[in-house]
Amino acid sequence: MAHIDKVKEEIGWLKIIFAILIATDISLIAWLIQNYGRVNPFLFWLVCLEQFWLPL
Repeated sequence: MAHIDKVKEEIGWLKIIFAILIATDISLIAWLIQNYGRVNPFLFWLVCLEQFWLPL
């Protein structure tokens, strides 16, 4: 039974990490949409890279 408890606890921590990552992604996408015309091209592509390539 102890193994099941450890697995449940690890899943709980992974949920917290996943929620933080999702919140970060949503805020970066919102920032990118708001500053589309004013942003440095390098920074724009860096955010795009983080959003679409790194989660794979």
